[in-house]
Parts: sequence; C-alpha cells; structure tokens
Amino acid sequence: MHAPTPLASVVRPQTGWLGIVLAFVMVKQLAWLAAVPLWQSPDEPAHFHYVQYLAETDRLPRFDRSRSTNVSSPEAAYTERQAHLNDAAFHADQRPVTGTSAMGPGEERLAQSPPLDRMNDGNSTAAPYPPAYYALAAGVYRFFGDEDILTRVFAVRALSTVFVLVTVLLAWLLAGELWPQPFIRAAFALIVGSQPMLSLMGVSVNNDAMLVAAASGLAWLLLRAWRVEPGFGSGALMGLCLGVAWLTKPQGMALAPFVPLVTAGFAWHSGRSPGSWLRVMAGAAAGTTLLVGPWLWHLQQAYGTSLPALGGLSPTPLTTLPKYLAEHVLQPGLSRTHTLWVEQYWGAFGWLDTRTYDLAYRIAEAFMWVGAFGAWRLARRGTAAQRAILAACLVLTAGFLAALYAAEYQVVRGTGIPMLQGRYLLPVVLPHVLLAFVGCLGLAGPQRRMIVAGWLAAGAVALQALGLLRVLERYYA
Repeated sequence: MHAPTPLASVVRPQTGWLGIVLAFVMVKQLAWLAAVPLWQSPDEPAHFHYVQYLAETDRLPRFDRSRSTNVSSPEAAYTERQAHLNDAAFHADQRPVTGTSAMGPGEERLAQSPPLDRMNDGNSTAAPYPPAYYALAAGVYRFFGDEDILTRVFAVRALSTVFVLVTVLLAWLLAGELWPQPFIRAAFALIVGSQPMLSLMGVSVNNDAMLVAAASGLAWLLLRAWRVEPGFGSGALMGLCLGVAWLTKPQGMALAPFVPLVTAGFAWHSGRSPGSWLRVMAGAAAGTTLLVGPWLWHLQQAYGTSLPALGGLSPTPLTTLPKYLAEHVLQPGLSRTHTLWVEQYWGAFGWLDTRTYDLAYRIAEAFMWVGAFGAWRLARRGTAAQRAILAACLVLTAGFLAALYAAEYQVVRGTGIPMLQGRYLLPVVLPHVLLAFVGCLGLAGPQRRMIVAGWLAAGAVALQALGLLRVLERYYA
C-alpha cells in the first residue's frame, strides 16, 4: 500500500503553472495598457461615450438615427483634440501626441485637462449595443468618478484586462479536459493569452474582451460535455454564458446554434439517451431566457421591436449572393480573406491601420497550417475522443465564421458596405487555437509532446513581443 499523496503536492504544481501564465499575461497586458495611446483602439471614443452617459445619468442611451452621432462630452472632446485623434486614426504615417522627447506635442495640455462638462447626449454608434459590458464599465467609471478623465478612461480600459485573464483561465480549464500534464495546459493557455489582437482589445474601452470571455466559457462547457455527461445544471450554465455573450455584443447571438449542435453530436457519439440531451436543452433555454428576456422586452419598449433593423437600408437589394461571394469572399487570390483572418486577426493595431511585422504573420500562418495538417491526420488515425473534440472545434470555428459572413451579406445587401473585421473571430479563439494546438501535438507523438508544446508557447511569446514592438514603433519611435 502506498501512503496517500498529500493534496497540496498535487495542487501546487498545477496552480503553480497557472499562476506563472496568469502573471505573465497580467504583466504583458500592463505593458499594452501603457503602450497604446489614448483613443488609439477601434471605436474607443464611441464605447466610452456609452459608458460615460450610463455612469452620469443612470440611463441606457437610446439610438436615434435622425440626430448626429458620437458627439463626445466637452471633456472627452478636449482630450480627443489634444490627442490628435482624427489625425492619427486610420493614418499610420501620422503620430498622436507622443513624441521622441520626454514630453510630446500636446501631452502637457492633455495631462492638465481642465474640468469640463461630462455630459453627452448618449447618441453614439455603440448605443444600440446590449448593456452588460457597459454596466460593469460604468461601475468602474463611478469608482474613479472624482479623478480626471485620463484616470477614468484607463481604469475602464483595465476592466478589459480582467476579461483576458478570465479567458486564459478558461483556456487552462479546457486544456485540462484533454491533457493531465500542467505544462501542456500552461502552454495552451499562454498561446491563447498571447494572441496579439486579444492583447489590444484587452486594454481598450470596448466590449470585445467580455464577449471573448463569455464565448470561451461556453466553449469550455461544450467541449467538456464530451468527457462529462451534462445535465440540466450544465445546460443552464451554457445558457448563462450564451446569455452574457448575447447581452455583451450582437455577435453573441451567433453562438446559439452550437449549444444543440455540439451537445447532440456528443450525445449521439457516446450513445447517451435523448432524454439527457433534452434536459441539457431545457437548462440552456432557461439560462438564456433568464438573462436575455428582460433585454428583449426593453428593446420592444424602446424601439417597438425585439430585433431593430439596420438603418439606411436600400429598398431594393444592392447585391446578390453570387456577387457578394465573388467580390467579398472569393476574391482573386482570396486577398480579402487573407486580410481579415490573417492580417487583422493576428495583428492590425490602432484603428486597424498598423499591421504587425511580416515575420509575425509567418509565425501565425505556420502554426495554423501545420496544426491543420496535424488535425487532418488525427481525424483519420486518432482516437474517438480526439476526433470528437476536433470535430467540435471545427464546427465552432467554421460555424461562427459562416455566421459572420451571413451577417455581412445582409449588411452589404442593404447598404452596399462590408463590415467584417478580423477581430470579430476572437470569440472562438479557444476552439480555433485548440484545433491547431491539438494538430501540432498530434504530429509530435507522445514522446515529444512536451517539447513541441514548449516551442509553440515560445512562438506565441515571440508573436506577442513583435506585436508590442510594432505598437511602440508606431507611436513612439
């Protein structure tokens, strides 16, 4: 008989690796927080507009297309002028207030912002968004309510870092469903936490990072359903994650079909009873309705419909599906596809005007292509568990991507303007990265798995360093 192993000797190595990864991600996020200048993140002024209005009035904004949008409060408008927002945004050759000297042009005036009116009219382009993120951000804003606007903006930015840390924790938990080794779990969590665009959105006044965290929670619960048969309670947790995602950003609605699809696939593959699947669906419906129901009622009262249509739509369709596919998806050489899902997804900073280095894109592409090849081999020769997990990851990633294109088609059909950005794929960063990670480890074999995981983590850190270096070069060199 062996003496029982003390619990602490089991827990400490596990939590030790997790602590190292979380500490690294926290330090890395603080570096990004310091490096990204004021308002130099996608749509940041519009999102702060919403946060400030909610915090100052305790009312949700109401979007009105007949009035001017994004008219900032006097104090926010002052900082936008001093930060040269309109000169620097979308113009990679123009600098904001920073400079090579200790105090760049406009920085002194920015640091000494006079006390100005904080009120705006609430009519920003972010106003139609659901309120989950903005309610939390308004709480942070109020906590620092006596401070100057720079302190309030950067405090709200730091909230997004919390959601990045939650996403990293969920990546660690998800990896634990597949590998017992804490080092491999840490490597996967580090790769997820080092995704450069997630790093940028994790220091922005923006609802993206919260959506990623909620979607990652849903992905973990769905993929966990392969190993642990879910019931009503697990389904309710899935519904709550889906509800939070839905209440954070409209893209969260696109996650809804994957709850029945993935759980039904696992139930069929494992020979579980239809009754158990129905209990999961009942729980998911209850969890989602609990959160989303009041918001849909509010939309009905405010706009007269639970799903307000886009404004400015053409009365006749401006494109057809074949034309849309030819012009916006299957372009010669798939140029837009590469721009969206390689360049913008892996590193387009500022207002998407600052591409990272070509070396970074090569590292990311190598990881994805090698991982895809390894996943294809595992799908043919791997175990039933490996095939099921890979299939679920592929369904989540490809399905969400298809939903994004379907939404864009409707927008182009009504307005003629494409709206996709690479960062919109971040909600499925966990299954997307897991697909490649599992494939790469599958090529390595059991003996070299730890070594390959270490090299993949090192590549993610290099990708992260290149992204941060590019931001520093863009704004400070």
